[in-house]
Amino acid sequence: MRGYRWGKFQGWALIVIGALSLVDGRSPLLLNLWGLPGAVAEIAAGYGLVRKSREGIFLFDTCGGLLLAGLLWELRLGVPDRNALALSGAVLCWWIIPAAFYYPKRWKELARVSSVPANSRSTPGASRGSTEPTHADEQYNLGALYINGKGVPQDEKRGASLLLKAAEQGHLLAQLSLGDLYASGHGVPQDYNQAAAWYRKVAEMGNAPAQRTLAFMYDYGHGVPQDYAQAAFWYRKAAEQGDQEAQSNLGYLYQSGQGVPQDHKKAVAWFRKAADQGFVAAQHNLANHYFNGHGVLRDYAQAAIWYRKAAEQGHPEAQSNLGCLFQHGQGVPKDDEQAADWFRKAAEQGFAGAQFNLGSFYASGQGVSKDFAQAAFWYRKAAEQGDPDAQFRLGLGLQYGNGIARDYEQAAFWFRKAAEQGHSHAQSNLGVLNYEGHGMDVNYADSYFWFCLAAAGTALPDQVEAFQDMRDKVARQVSFAQQAHVQERVARWLIEHRPD
Repeated sequence: MRGYRWGKFQGWALIVIGALSLVDGRSPLLLNLWGLPGAVAEIAAGYGLVRKSREGIFLFDTCGGLLLAGLLWELRLGVPDRNALALSGAVLCWWIIPAAFYYPKRWKELARVSSVPANSRSTPGASRGSTEPTHADEQYNLGALYINGKGVPQDEKRGASLLLKAAEQGHLLAQLSLGDLYASGHGVPQDYNQAAAWYRKVAEMGNAPAQRTLAFMYDYGHGVPQDYAQAAFWYRKAAEQGDQEAQSNLGYLYQSGQGVPQDHKKAVAWFRKAADQGFVAAQHNLANHYFNGHGVLRDYAQAAIWYRKAAEQGHPEAQSNLGCLFQHGQGVPKDDEQAADWFRKAAEQGFAGAQFNLGSFYASGQGVSKDFAQAAFWYRKAAEQGDPDAQFRLGLGLQYGNGIARDYEQAAFWFRKAAEQGHSHAQSNLGVLNYEGHGMDVNYADSYFWFCLAAAGTALPDQVEAFQDMRDKVARQVSFAQQAHVQERVARWLIEHRPD
Protein backbone atom coordinates (compact mmCIF):
# COMPACT_ATOMS: atom_id res chain seq x y z
CA MET A 1 0.00 0.00 0.00
CA ARG A 2 1.46 3.34 -1.01
CA GLY A 3 1.70 5.92 1.79
CA TYR A 4 3.19 9.36 2.38
CA ARG A 5 6.79 8.13 2.16
CA TRP A 6 6.07 6.78 -1.31
CA GLY A 7 4.54 10.13 -2.20
CA LYS A 8 7.79 11.89 -1.29
CA PHE A 9 9.72 9.42 -3.50
CA GLN A 10 7.37 10.06 -6.40
CA GLY A 11 7.62 13.79 -6.06
CA TRP A 12 11.41 13.95 -5.95
CA ALA A 13 11.64 11.42 -8.77
CA LEU A 14 9.51 13.65 -10.97
CA ILE A 15 11.59 16.72 -10.14
CA VAL A 16 14.88 14.93 -10.94
CA ILE A 17 13.60 13.39 -14.17
CA GLY A 18 12.13 16.71 -15.25
CA ALA A 19 15.43 18.50 -14.59
CA LEU A 20 17.45 15.91 -16.53
CA SER A 21 15.04 16.08 -19.43
CA LEU A 22 15.32 19.85 -19.55
CA VAL A 23 19.12 19.54 -19.73
CA ASP A 24 18.67 17.09 -22.59
CA GLY A 25 16.62 19.78 -24.31
CA ARG A 26 14.07 17.45 -25.91
CA SER A 27 11.40 17.27 -23.19
CA PRO A 28 7.90 18.55 -23.83
CA LEU A 29 7.61 21.82 -21.91
CA LEU A 30 3.83 21.58 -21.67
CA LEU A 31 4.02 18.22 -19.92
CA ASN A 32 6.71 19.51 -17.58
CA LEU A 33 4.47 22.38 -16.53
CA TRP A 34 1.45 20.07 -16.27
CA GLY A 35 3.23 17.59 -14.03
CA LEU A 36 5.09 20.03 -11.77
CA PRO A 37 2.14 20.64 -9.40
CA GLY A 38 1.82 16.90 -8.92
CA ALA A 39 5.48 16.59 -8.02
CA VAL A 40 5.41 19.47 -5.54
CA ALA A 41 2.13 18.27 -4.02
CA GLU A 42 3.48 14.75 -3.53
CA ILE A 43 6.53 16.11 -1.71
CA ALA A 44 4.46 18.46 0.45
CA ALA A 45 1.99 15.74 1.36
CA GLY A 46 4.79 13.31 2.05
CA TYR A 47 6.28 15.67 4.60
CA GLY A 48 2.87 16.40 6.14
CA LEU A 49 2.85 20.03 4.96
CA VAL A 50 -0.53 19.76 3.23
CA ARG A 51 -3.53 17.51 3.66
CA LYS A 52 -4.23 15.00 0.89
CA SER A 53 -7.76 15.17 -0.46
CA ARG A 54 -9.83 12.98 -2.72
CA GLU A 55 -9.63 15.22 -5.75
CA GLY A 56 -6.14 16.48 -5.10
CA ILE A 57 -4.53 13.07 -4.71
CA PHE A 58 -5.93 11.68 -7.94
CA LEU A 59 -5.18 14.86 -9.89
CA PHE A 60 -1.61 15.10 -8.60
CA ASP A 61 -0.87 11.48 -9.33
CA THR A 62 -2.39 11.80 -12.78
CA CYS A 63 -0.23 14.84 -13.46
CA GLY A 64 2.84 13.01 -12.24
CA GLY A 65 2.12 9.97 -14.36
CA LEU A 66 1.56 12.05 -17.47
CA LEU A 67 4.79 13.92 -16.87
CA LEU A 68 6.93 10.84 -16.51
CA ALA A 69 5.26 9.01 -19.37
CA GLY A 70 5.61 12.04 -21.62
CA LEU A 71 9.28 12.45 -20.76
CA LEU A 72 10.06 8.83 -21.50
CA TRP A 73 8.25 9.05 -24.82
CA GLU A 74 10.11 12.21 -25.84
CA LEU A 75 13.52 11.05 -24.70
CA ARG A 76 13.05 7.48 -26.01
CA LEU A 77 16.55 6.68 -24.72
CA GLY A 78 17.49 4.97 -27.96
CA VAL A 79 14.68 2.42 -27.97
CA PRO A 80 12.17 1.94 -30.77
CA ASP A 81 8.98 3.95 -30.63
CA ARG A 82 6.91 0.83 -29.96
CA ASN A 83 8.96 -0.03 -26.88
CA ALA A 84 8.93 3.56 -25.68
CA LEU A 85 5.15 3.60 -25.97
CA ALA A 86 4.92 0.41 -23.97
CA LEU A 87 7.26 1.80 -21.31
CA SER A 88 5.25 4.99 -21.09
CA GLY A 89 2.05 3.03 -20.68
CA ALA A 90 3.63 0.97 -17.92
CA VAL A 91 4.57 4.16 -16.08
CA LEU A 92 1.01 5.43 -16.33
CA CYS A 93 -0.21 2.22 -14.72
CA TRP A 94 2.56 2.29 -12.10
CA TRP A 95 1.80 5.86 -11.09
CA ILE A 96 -1.94 6.39 -11.57
CA ILE A 97 -3.64 3.04 -10.93
CA PRO A 98 -2.33 2.68 -7.34
CA ALA A 99 -3.73 6.13 -6.61
CA ALA A 100 -7.10 5.19 -8.04
CA PHE A 101 -7.32 1.99 -5.97
CA TYR A 102 -5.55 2.96 -2.73
CA TYR A 103 -6.80 6.41 -1.91
CA PRO A 104 -10.57 5.76 -2.10
CA LYS A 105 -10.09 3.62 1.02
CA ARG A 106 -8.94 6.70 2.88
CA TRP A 107 -11.20 9.36 1.41
CA LYS A 108 -13.81 9.22 4.17
CA GLU A 109 -11.20 9.37 6.88
CA LEU A 110 -9.32 12.20 5.20
CA ALA A 111 -12.54 14.13 4.76
CA ARG A 112 -13.13 14.29 8.49
CA VAL A 113 -9.56 14.52 9.77
CA SER A 114 -8.00 17.81 8.74
CA SER A 115 -4.72 17.45 10.61
CA VAL A 116 -2.93 15.47 13.28
CA PRO A 117 -1.61 17.59 16.17
CA ALA A 118 2.08 17.03 16.69
CA ASN A 119 1.76 17.10 20.48
CA SER A 120 -1.06 14.57 20.73
CA ARG A 121 -0.67 12.05 23.52
CA SER A 122 -3.13 9.50 22.13
CA THR A 123 -2.39 6.52 19.92
CA PRO A 124 -4.24 6.15 16.61
CA GLY A 125 -6.23 3.00 16.06
CA ALA A 126 -9.84 3.33 14.99
CA SER A 127 -11.79 0.09 14.94
CA ARG A 128 -12.71 -1.24 11.52
CA GLY A 129 -16.22 -0.51 10.32
CA SER A 130 -16.90 2.17 12.99
CA THR A 131 -18.95 5.16 11.81
CA GLU A 132 -17.73 7.32 14.68
CA PRO A 133 -14.00 7.97 15.08
CA THR A 134 -12.37 6.30 18.05
CA HIS A 135 -8.88 7.83 17.95
CA ALA A 136 -8.52 10.86 20.14
CA ASP A 137 -6.90 12.77 17.25
CA GLU A 138 -9.81 12.15 14.91
CA GLN A 139 -12.39 12.83 17.61
CA TYR A 140 -10.71 16.14 18.33
CA ASN A 141 -10.46 17.15 14.67
CA LEU A 142 -14.00 16.15 13.78
CA GLY A 143 -15.30 17.78 16.94
CA ALA A 144 -13.56 21.02 16.03
CA LEU A 145 -15.15 20.91 12.56
CA TYR A 146 -18.61 20.53 14.08
CA ILE A 147 -17.99 23.31 16.59
CA ASN A 148 -16.90 25.72 13.84
CA GLY A 149 -19.21 24.44 11.11
CA LYS A 150 -16.35 23.89 8.66
CA GLY A 151 -17.01 21.19 6.07
CA VAL A 152 -20.01 19.93 8.06
CA PRO A 153 -23.22 21.54 9.36
CA GLN A 154 -22.45 23.35 12.60
CA ASP A 155 -23.47 21.24 15.57
CA GLU A 156 -21.91 22.45 18.81
CA LYS A 157 -23.45 19.69 20.93
CA ARG A 158 -22.05 16.93 18.73
CA GLY A 159 -18.73 18.73 18.56
CA ALA A 160 -18.61 19.00 22.34
CA SER A 161 -19.46 15.30 22.65
CA LEU A 162 -16.56 14.34 20.37
CA LEU A 163 -14.18 16.66 22.21
CA LEU A 164 -15.23 15.08 25.50
CA LYS A 165 -14.41 11.61 24.15
CA ALA A 166 -11.00 12.81 23.02
CA ALA A 167 -10.41 14.66 26.27
CA GLU A 168 -11.19 11.55 28.31
CA GLN A 169 -8.42 9.80 26.37
CA GLY A 170 -5.96 12.47 27.49
CA HIS A 171 -5.91 14.60 24.34
CA LEU A 172 -4.50 17.95 25.53
CA LEU A 173 -5.99 20.17 22.84
CA ALA A 174 -9.40 18.55 23.34
CA GLN A 175 -9.16 19.15 27.09
CA LEU A 176 -8.23 22.78 26.51
CA SER A 177 -11.06 23.23 23.99
CA LEU A 178 -13.52 21.58 26.34
CA GLY A 179 -12.53 24.06 29.04
CA ASP A 180 -13.27 26.88 26.58
CA LEU A 181 -16.69 25.39 25.78
CA TYR A 182 -17.67 25.10 29.45
CA ALA A 183 -16.44 28.64 30.09
CA SER A 184 -18.47 30.07 27.17
CA GLY A 185 -21.49 27.73 27.31
CA HIS A 186 -21.14 26.62 23.68
CA GLY A 187 -22.34 23.06 23.08
CA VAL A 188 -22.60 22.45 26.83
CA PRO A 189 -24.25 24.30 29.73
CA GLN A 190 -21.96 27.05 30.99
CA ASP A 191 -20.11 25.69 33.98
CA TYR A 192 -17.03 27.48 35.31
CA ASN A 193 -16.31 24.62 37.72
CA GLN A 194 -16.01 22.16 34.83
CA ALA A 195 -14.02 24.70 32.82
CA ALA A 196 -11.54 25.13 35.67
CA ALA A 197 -11.22 21.35 36.09
CA TRP A 198 -10.33 20.83 32.41
CA TYR A 199 -7.98 23.81 32.34
CA ARG A 200 -6.21 22.42 35.40
CA LYS A 201 -5.58 19.07 33.68
CA VAL A 202 -3.90 20.81 30.78
CA ALA A 203 -2.12 23.37 32.96
CA GLU A 204 -0.52 20.60 35.01
CA MET A 205 0.93 19.20 31.78
CA GLY A 206 2.73 22.52 31.22
CA ASN A 207 0.45 24.15 28.65
CA ALA A 208 0.96 27.92 28.94
CA PRO A 209 -2.47 29.06 27.63
CA ALA A 210 -4.19 26.73 30.09
CA GLN A 211 -1.98 27.95 32.92
CA ARG A 212 -2.80 31.55 32.07
CA THR A 213 -6.53 30.84 31.84
CA LEU A 214 -6.57 28.95 35.13
CA ALA A 215 -4.73 31.87 36.72
CA PHE A 216 -7.37 34.23 35.33
CA MET A 217 -10.10 32.13 36.94
CA TYR A 218 -8.34 32.33 40.31
CA ASP A 219 -7.83 36.06 39.74
CA TYR A 220 -11.56 36.70 39.30
CA GLY A 221 -13.06 33.77 41.21
CA HIS A 222 -14.63 32.00 38.22
CA GLY A 223 -15.23 28.31 38.98
CA VAL A 224 -12.76 28.43 41.87
CA PRO A 225 -12.56 30.53 45.05
CA GLN A 226 -10.86 33.85 44.33
CA ASP A 227 -7.24 33.39 45.32
CA TYR A 228 -4.65 35.93 44.20
CA ALA A 229 -1.78 33.75 45.41
CA GLN A 230 -2.92 30.89 43.18
CA ALA A 231 -3.46 33.37 40.36
CA ALA A 232 0.12 34.59 40.77
CA PHE A 233 1.38 30.98 40.88
CA TRP A 234 -0.22 30.02 37.57
CA TYR A 235 0.47 33.36 35.88
CA ARG A 236 4.13 32.85 36.74
CA LYS A 237 4.12 29.33 35.23
CA ALA A 238 2.79 30.71 31.94
CA ALA A 239 4.87 33.89 32.09
CA GLU A 240 8.10 31.94 32.43
CA GLN A 241 7.20 30.21 29.16
CA GLY A 242 6.92 33.61 27.46
CA ASP A 243 3.13 34.02 27.54
CA GLN A 244 2.80 37.79 27.13
CA GLU A 245 -0.67 38.13 28.66
CA ALA A 246 0.41 36.14 31.72
CA GLN A 247 3.51 38.34 32.02
CA SER A 248 1.37 41.47 31.94
CA ASN A 249 -1.14 40.10 34.47
CA LEU A 250 1.65 39.00 36.81
CA GLY A 251 3.07 42.51 36.54
CA TYR A 252 -0.29 43.91 37.57
CA LEU A 253 -0.40 41.66 40.65
CA TYR A 254 3.03 42.97 41.68
CA GLN A 255 1.84 46.52 41.02
CA SER A 256 -1.23 46.12 43.23
CA GLY A 257 0.27 43.72 45.79
CA GLN A 258 -2.38 41.06 45.21
CA GLY A 259 -1.18 37.53 45.92
CA VAL A 260 2.42 38.73 46.04
CA PRO A 261 4.20 41.47 48.02
CA GLN A 262 3.79 44.82 46.27
CA ASP A 263 6.93 45.43 44.24
CA HIS A 264 6.90 48.05 41.49
CA LYS A 265 10.33 47.03 40.23
CA LYS A 266 9.14 43.46 39.61
CA ALA A 267 5.97 44.85 38.09
CA VAL A 268 8.05 46.92 35.67
CA ALA A 269 10.21 43.88 34.82
CA TRP A 270 7.19 41.76 33.88
CA PHE A 271 5.44 44.61 32.06
CA ARG A 272 8.61 45.13 30.03
CA LYS A 273 8.80 41.45 29.01
CA ALA A 274 5.23 41.59 27.72
CA ALA A 275 5.62 45.08 26.23
CA ASP A 276 8.67 43.99 24.26
CA GLN A 277 6.47 41.33 22.68
CA GLY A 278 3.96 44.00 21.65
CA PHE A 279 1.31 43.30 24.31
CA VAL A 280 -0.63 46.55 24.34
CA ALA A 281 -1.87 46.54 27.97
CA ALA A 282 1.70 46.00 29.19
CA GLN A 283 2.97 48.84 27.01
CA HIS A 284 0.40 51.17 28.56
CA ASN A 285 1.18 50.03 32.10
CA LEU A 286 4.91 50.39 31.53
CA ALA A 287 4.31 53.93 30.28
CA ASN A 288 2.30 54.68 33.43
CA HIS A 289 5.22 53.54 35.59
CA TYR A 290 7.63 55.79 33.72
CA PHE A 291 5.18 58.71 33.96
CA ASN A 292 4.64 58.27 37.72
CA GLY A 293 8.17 57.12 38.59
CA HIS A 294 7.00 53.83 40.11
CA GLY A 295 9.69 51.13 40.03
CA VAL A 296 11.80 53.27 37.68
CA LEU A 297 13.06 56.83 37.61
CA ARG A 298 10.39 59.19 36.31
CA ASP A 299 11.02 59.65 32.59
CA TYR A 300 8.41 61.45 30.48
CA ALA A 301 10.31 60.66 27.27
CA GLN A 302 10.15 56.91 27.99
CA ALA A 303 6.50 57.30 28.99
CA ALA A 304 5.82 58.95 25.63
CA ILE A 305 7.59 56.13 23.77
CA TRP A 306 5.50 53.43 25.40
CA TYR A 307 2.25 55.40 25.30
CA ARG A 308 2.82 55.84 21.56
CA LYS A 309 3.45 52.13 21.03
CA ALA A 310 0.17 51.30 22.77
CA ALA A 311 -1.66 54.22 21.13
CA GLU A 312 -0.64 53.08 17.66
CA GLN A 313 -2.25 49.73 18.45
CA GLY A 314 -5.50 51.56 19.21
CA HIS A 315 -5.39 51.57 23.03
CA PRO A 316 -7.77 54.47 23.86
CA GLU A 317 -6.37 55.36 27.29
CA ALA A 318 -2.83 55.38 25.90
CA GLN A 319 -4.02 57.65 23.08
CA SER A 320 -5.57 60.02 25.62
CA ASN A 321 -2.46 59.99 27.81
CA LEU A 322 -0.22 60.64 24.82
CA GLY A 323 -2.49 63.58 23.97
CA CYS A 324 -1.95 64.93 27.48
CA LEU A 325 1.83 64.70 27.04
CA PHE A 326 1.58 66.73 23.81
CA GLN A 327 -0.77 69.19 25.53
CA HIS A 328 1.69 69.86 28.37
CA GLY A 329 4.96 69.23 26.51
CA GLN A 330 6.04 66.36 28.74
CA GLY A 331 8.55 64.06 27.06
CA VAL A 332 7.56 65.47 23.67
CA PRO A 333 7.46 68.99 22.22
CA LYS A 334 4.26 70.84 23.18
CA ASP A 335 1.86 70.50 20.27
CA ASP A 336 -1.85 71.23 20.74
CA GLU A 337 -2.77 69.96 17.29
CA GLN A 338 -1.12 66.60 17.96
CA ALA A 339 -2.81 66.55 21.34
CA ALA A 340 -6.20 67.18 19.72
CA ASP A 341 -5.57 64.42 17.16
CA TRP A 342 -4.82 61.85 19.86
CA PHE A 343 -7.74 63.01 22.01
CA ARG A 344 -10.01 62.57 19.00
CA LYS A 345 -8.76 59.03 18.32
CA ALA A 346 -9.52 58.04 21.91
CA ALA A 347 -12.77 60.01 22.05
CA GLU A 348 -14.11 58.27 18.94
CA GLN A 349 -13.52 54.96 20.73
CA GLY A 350 -15.67 56.17 23.62
CA PHE A 351 -12.95 57.04 26.16
CA ALA A 352 -14.63 59.57 28.47
CA GLY A 353 -11.46 61.38 29.58
CA ALA A 354 -10.50 62.08 25.97
CA GLN A 355 -14.04 63.19 25.14
CA PHE A 356 -13.87 65.74 27.97
CA ASN A 357 -10.43 66.93 26.88
CA LEU A 358 -11.52 67.29 23.26
CA GLY A 359 -14.59 69.21 24.40
CA SER A 360 -12.32 71.54 26.41
CA PHE A 361 -10.13 72.10 23.34
CA TYR A 362 -13.18 73.10 21.28
CA ALA A 363 -14.40 75.39 24.09
CA SER A 364 -11.05 77.22 24.27
CA GLY A 365 -9.96 76.92 20.62
CA GLN A 366 -6.87 74.99 21.68
CA GLY A 367 -5.44 72.91 18.80
CA VAL A 368 -8.77 73.26 16.93
CA SER A 369 -11.05 76.10 15.88
CA LYS A 370 -13.24 77.32 18.75
CA ASP A 371 -16.64 75.68 18.46
CA PHE A 372 -19.03 75.68 21.44
CA ALA A 373 -21.44 73.32 19.68
CA GLN A 374 -18.66 70.74 19.26
CA ALA A 375 -17.61 71.37 22.85
CA ALA A 376 -21.15 70.63 24.06
CA PHE A 377 -21.30 67.56 21.82
CA TRP A 378 -18.18 65.99 23.35
CA TYR A 379 -19.04 67.12 26.89
CA ARG A 380 -22.35 65.29 26.57
CA LYS A 381 -20.61 62.13 25.33
CA ALA A 382 -18.40 62.10 28.43
CA ALA A 383 -21.20 63.25 30.77
CA GLU A 384 -23.37 60.32 29.72
CA GLN A 385 -20.56 58.03 30.85
CA GLY A 386 -20.57 59.63 34.30
CA ASP A 387 -17.60 62.01 34.02
CA PRO A 388 -18.33 64.68 36.68
CA ASP A 389 -16.19 67.39 35.04
CA ALA A 390 -18.03 66.87 31.75
CA GLN A 391 -21.39 66.87 33.56
CA PHE A 392 -20.50 70.21 35.15
CA ARG A 393 -19.31 71.72 31.84
CA LEU A 394 -22.43 70.49 30.04
CA GLY A 395 -24.52 72.01 32.82
CA LEU A 396 -22.74 75.34 32.34
CA GLY A 397 -23.43 75.23 28.60
CA LEU A 398 -27.11 74.62 29.30
CA GLN A 399 -27.22 77.30 32.01
CA TYR A 400 -25.77 80.00 29.77
CA GLY A 401 -26.73 78.71 26.31
CA ASN A 402 -23.16 78.26 25.05
CA GLY A 403 -23.21 76.04 21.93
CA ILE A 404 -26.55 74.62 23.01
CA ALA A 405 -30.04 75.97 23.74
CA ARG A 406 -30.42 77.36 27.27
CA ASP A 407 -32.32 74.94 29.47
CA TYR A 408 -32.27 75.47 33.24
CA GLU A 409 -33.97 72.19 34.02
CA GLN A 410 -31.39 70.24 32.08
CA ALA A 411 -28.62 72.37 33.60
CA ALA A 412 -29.90 71.46 37.08
CA PHE A 413 -30.09 67.80 36.04
CA TRP A 414 -26.42 67.67 35.02
CA PHE A 415 -25.24 69.82 37.94
CA ARG A 416 -26.93 67.38 40.30
CA LYS A 417 -25.25 64.42 38.57
CA ALA A 418 -21.84 66.00 39.12
CA ALA A 419 -22.72 67.36 42.59
CA GLU A 420 -23.64 63.89 43.82
CA GLN A 421 -20.13 62.79 42.87
CA GLY A 422 -18.63 65.52 45.05
CA HIS A 423 -17.93 68.14 42.37
CA SER A 424 -17.71 71.37 44.41
CA HIS A 425 -18.41 73.77 41.54
CA ALA A 426 -21.45 71.76 40.48
CA GLN A 427 -22.67 71.82 44.09
CA SER A 428 -22.24 75.60 44.15
CA ASN A 429 -24.05 76.11 40.82
CA LEU A 430 -26.87 73.82 41.94
CA GLY A 431 -27.13 75.98 45.07
CA VAL A 432 -27.46 79.06 42.84
CA LEU A 433 -30.28 77.49 40.80
CA ASN A 434 -32.10 76.48 44.00
CA TYR A 435 -31.68 80.00 45.40
CA GLU A 436 -32.84 81.79 42.23
CA GLY A 437 -35.51 79.28 41.24
CA HIS A 438 -34.11 78.57 37.77
CA GLY A 439 -35.36 75.24 36.44
CA MET A 440 -36.97 74.46 39.82
CA ASP A 441 -38.89 76.07 42.64
CA VAL A 442 -36.97 78.32 45.02
CA ASN A 443 -35.70 76.21 47.92
CA TYR A 444 -33.42 78.00 50.36
CA ALA A 445 -32.86 74.93 52.52
CA ASP A 446 -31.58 72.92 49.54
CA SER A 447 -29.52 75.89 48.37
CA TYR A 448 -27.97 76.12 51.85
CA PHE A 449 -27.27 72.36 51.77
CA TRP A 450 -25.37 72.52 48.46
CA PHE A 451 -23.34 75.59 49.46
CA CYS A 452 -22.38 73.87 52.73
CA LEU A 453 -21.14 70.85 50.77
CA ALA A 454 -19.28 73.05 48.28
CA ALA A 455 -17.48 74.88 51.08
CA ALA A 456 -16.60 71.60 52.81
CA GLY A 457 -15.42 69.86 49.66
CA THR A 458 -12.81 72.23 48.24
CA ALA A 459 -9.29 72.85 49.49
CA LEU A 460 -8.62 76.06 47.51
CA PRO A 461 -8.74 79.02 49.91
CA ASP A 462 -10.27 81.54 47.49
CA GLN A 463 -12.98 79.08 46.47
CA VAL A 464 -13.69 78.15 50.09
CA GLU A 465 -14.17 81.83 50.89
CA ALA A 466 -16.52 82.37 47.93
CA PHE A 467 -18.61 79.31 48.80
CA GLN A 468 -18.76 80.33 52.48
CA ASP A 469 -19.96 83.79 51.51
CA MET A 470 -22.80 82.28 49.45
CA ARG A 471 -23.59 79.83 52.25
CA ASP A 472 -23.85 82.65 54.79
CA LYS A 473 -25.98 84.72 52.41
CA VAL A 474 -28.46 81.87 52.00
CA ALA A 475 -28.38 81.06 55.72
CA ARG A 476 -30.17 84.37 56.40
CA GLN A 477 -33.18 82.94 54.53
CA VAL A 478 -33.23 79.72 56.58
CA SER A 479 -34.45 79.29 60.16
CA PHE A 480 -32.12 78.00 62.88
CA ALA A 481 -34.09 74.77 63.04
CA GLN A 482 -33.73 74.31 59.28
CA GLN A 483 -30.03 75.10 59.49
CA ALA A 484 -29.55 72.42 62.15
CA HIS A 485 -31.45 69.90 60.03
CA VAL A 486 -29.34 70.77 56.96
CA GLN A 487 -26.12 70.42 58.95
CA GLU A 488 -27.21 66.88 59.89
CA ARG A 489 -27.84 66.14 56.20
CA VAL A 490 -24.40 67.50 55.32
CA ALA A 491 -22.70 65.34 57.97
CA ARG A 492 -24.47 62.19 56.75
CA TRP A 493 -23.65 62.99 53.13
CA LEU A 494 -19.97 63.49 53.88
CA ILE A 495 -19.82 60.16 55.73
CA GLU A 496 -21.65 58.29 52.95
CA HIS A 497 -19.48 59.83 50.23
CA ARG A 498 -16.17 59.59 52.07
CA PRO A 499 -13.42 58.46 49.65
CA ASP A 500 -12.25 54.87 50.19
